Amino acid sequence: MSGFKCTIVFFTMLLFAVHSSLSQDWSSQYLNRPQDSLSVHYVETCIKSSTRKVINLNGKFQAKKDNHNRWVSVSVPGAYRFEDRVEFRRNFRIDSSLYNYAFKIKILGINNKFTIFINKQFVATFEGASLPVEIPIQRDFLNFNQLNEILVVVDNRTDARYGLPLKHRPKLLYNYGGIIRDIFILALPNLHIDSINTSLDFLENYAKCRLKVSTSIKRSYFTSEIKKSDQIRLKLELFFPENQKPVARLSLPVKLNDSTVLIDTLLSLQEFNWWDPNSPRLYNLRAQLYFNGHLQDEINRKLGIGEFKISGTQIIFNGKPFQIKGISWYEDFPQIGQAVSLKTLREELQVIKDLGANTVRVVGLPPHPYFLDACDEIGLLVFLEGPLYAIPENRFADEKFERIALHYYENLLNMALQHISVAAVGFGYELEPQKTRTREFLVKLKHLLDKTTTKINYLVTRQNIGMPKSLIQLYYLDLFNLEPQNIDEWLNTWQKNNPDIATIIGAGYPWLNKVTVNDESGINDIKLVKDKVQASKMVIAMQKTKLLQNNGIFIQDFADWHGAKPGLVDGVPSNLIHPTGIYTIDRKKRLVNDVVRAKFHNEKLPEIGEIDLDEDNPIVFPLAGLGCILFFLFNFNRNRRLRQNLKRIFIYPHGFYMDLLEYRKMPLWDTFVLNLAISVILSITFSSLAFRFRNNQIFDEILSLMLIRPSIKIFAIWLVWHPFAAIVILALLLNLAVLILVVLMRMAAFIMDKKLTIQQIFTTVFWASASLIWLLPFTPIYYRIINKPDWQHMGEWMVALFFIWWIIRLFRAVKIVFNLSYVKTFIFILVLSIILGGGISWFYDSRTALFDYLPYYWQQIKI
Repeated sequence: MSGFKCTIVFFTMLLFAVHSSLSQDWSSQYLNRPQDSLSVHYVETCIKSSTRKVINLNGKFQAKKDNHNRWVSVSVPGAYRFEDRVEFRRNFRIDSSLYNYAFKIKILGINNKFTIFINKQFVATFEGASLPVEIPIQRDFLNFNQLNEILVVVDNRTDARYGLPLKHRPKLLYNYGGIIRDIFILALPNLHIDSINTSLDFLENYAKCRLKVSTSIKRSYFTSEIKKSDQIRLKLELFFPENQKPVARLSLPVKLNDSTVLIDTLLSLQEFNWWDPNSPRLYNLRAQLYFNGHLQDEINRKLGIGEFKISGTQIIFNGKPFQIKGISWYEDFPQIGQAVSLKTLREELQVIKDLGANTVRVVGLPPHPYFLDACDEIGLLVFLEGPLYAIPENRFADEKFERIALHYYENLLNMALQHISVAAVGFGYELEPQKTRTREFLVKLKHLLDKTTTKINYLVTRQNIGMPKSLIQLYYLDLFNLEPQNIDEWLNTWQKNNPDIATIIGAGYPWLNKVTVNDESGINDIKLVKDKVQASKMVIAMQKTKLLQNNGIFIQDFADWHGAKPGLVDGVPSNLIHPTGIYTIDRKKRLVNDVVRAKFHNEKLPEIGEIDLDEDNPIVFPLAGLGCILFFLFNFNRNRRLRQNLKRIFIYPHGFYMDLLEYRKMPLWDTFVLNLAISVILSITFSSLAFRFRNNQIFDEILSLMLIRPSIKIFAIWLVWHPFAAIVILALLLNLAVLILVVLMRMAAFIMDKKLTIQQIFTTVFWASASLIWLLPFTPIYYRIINKPDWQHMGEWMVALFFIWWIIRLFRAVKIVFNLSYVKTFIFILVLSIILGGGISWFYDSRTALFDYLPYYWQQIKI
């Protein structure tokens, strides 16, 4: 016996050790940026200043996951593929020659929130997914000519109610964690130019231009007093980088009475060159700060001259109507996620440019600042947006969430205003501007935008209703995966509801993982079939949306991407990749690429040809339904007791339940037959509904909300697309739910001192459900019923009415078997419902803010 105990203890310790080892080795889920892209040479090139120094912090860090003891070596920038808190640390040196300098730490992107310590001194906390941030460092925190330690505590865990993005974030990128972009320390002279912002004003019908320059000058440390005789001057020069010939220049004195002074100036341009995608001419703005004739600091900023605006329902760019040829793009790459280098970004943008596109919509999260720099240089307009995705009105009623959202957009706008390529800033996806609280928030957001920059705003929507015109300047109409035959009706309704609103179309179709080809088609290459299905739908969509293409079109998406949850429409996903791109995640072309290229180059769209797919009517539904009918009729005809009991339960239910109360046993086989028939009926009904709505985005988003773990949703999607397995699994789950209900009722009977056995309650529940047996004749054809637009609502109401009938019968059964009055029966069922439903509701509301989203999705369904 002692040997047996020792064996048990040994294996227990072994399993614990293996589990600890696996949990400690989380570095296998860490994505490293290539080592040859860790320099900050590009940053140094952009600065082009002998007055500033860059201390590169990219490279090797030590990292430790929360509640783990072991530090592992990782490369920064990089990203981890899980949601948790991770600490990053490394050592660095600062030369003593920089002692009189001011210091800032610049991080070009961390997901989502972080806290920084230097030499164990708290520096700052910041929250803002993927946003660049610049944080001052107190000089006395630093050791000169000695080792310094920086500790960055990153937390990418999401919350259901606060923070951006929220836990429920449909159509948003996977929530990578970590220091995903470059990190460095910038050393500046004590007296330096802290920031420089520009805006444009056009005069005389675009014949002249004025450049407004706002320059902030800061003195970090008061090492000595500035004398009256000291002269501080700011010199501004605008020139083309190619010839260094000044286009405009200005020199003015600076009076520094405080630590910071803001100077607003105007540079007038009598002649200028436009920036546009065909000719992305960039000027260089040089700001120099002189102290007593000596160069103290210098900033170089590239800028272009252009204006993107809305006039009526038309997009106007540089004073002329402009048609967008756009691509929706996710910052997601194989093996590196968001930890992307400048070289990779430039190569990607060149592919987009060669495709014929002139605009890129960066979906959901701000991109790497290098991305915007490259768009300025290569000539691509950018639609930039924040992660306000599918936010219910209740969230905007919360002051804390509103404060977080406005702060996020304030930082986003500061990022946008520095780039000529940023044409528009998106206020979000699938918001409800017709709702009071949402509209009030959008008013504040628009005021912030108008105060900060001249960029226009847009809102992505799929709601085909009348939209407010005053708040939103451009509506992005999301037609993703809308069946081509429904496009005409959809667009006509939109134009009728919104005749005076500027609109742009977004169209795209997924590369379906599950496609069934007609055996007579003669096509054996299933990949070719999938390519052709996606491409042929895109061709039809482009032809049908011509009426609303005055402002152009966006193609969704450039490449496949990793989402927070798998997509239902994708078929049978084995991972979190959404196959919605004209390129794969590995950047391999699909056939639809040729369609998009032809569209953007104004060429004839290629003829894809029709694909003869199997009719959308799985044979499993009629087969399972007929099998269930035959099984039930066979037992019904040969079993006299079953026929009698069914007659009694419908004609004499009171006597039937009294027999149960008096311990007259019901034949177990009869209960089993009824149980199996009803379970199969319900499982066929539910799987038919799920299969019917497998391409519905609202159904997909509700699944994402309810199925908290991605692995569970992957399994649910597999069931939706495999009806036979769904029927079997749902039948088992329904029986499990009944068992839970029976146990709860038995516990209630014990509390109420009712001497009822498990078998009595079990029999009562199942025979009270006998009303659902009348759905049996409809079971083989139920999918056909709900798949017909004219019959769909009738099929849904039919099932709803049968469930109401079941609830009434269950109420009566409980009253008789538990020997209660009507009032007590009502209270009993109410309490039982509160315990069962309340527990489930509390669980979901605490983790997903369920009650915030219920009215939101109900409104979506009604629309």
